[in-house]
Amino acid sequence: YSIGVEELMDGLRNLVVFGKILYLVCALRRLSDRISNCICSCTWGTPAWSLIQANEHMMMRLIID
Repeated sequence: YSIGVEELMDGLRNLVVFGKILYLVCALRRLSDRISNCICSCTWGTPAWSLIQANEHMMMRLIID
């Protein structure tokens, strides 16, 4: 079974594109987990101004990390 160089390069390009998409999906999932963890730990029984402060703190942590 032989394949040409162009077919091989197309396969490699497709593999790289798939890898980039998978990396992006994983990065978005980690970001979503961080946001939901902060929201869950910050929202129970707190006044609105505390939620605003917690949101600002979370955004600073995301920028620093």
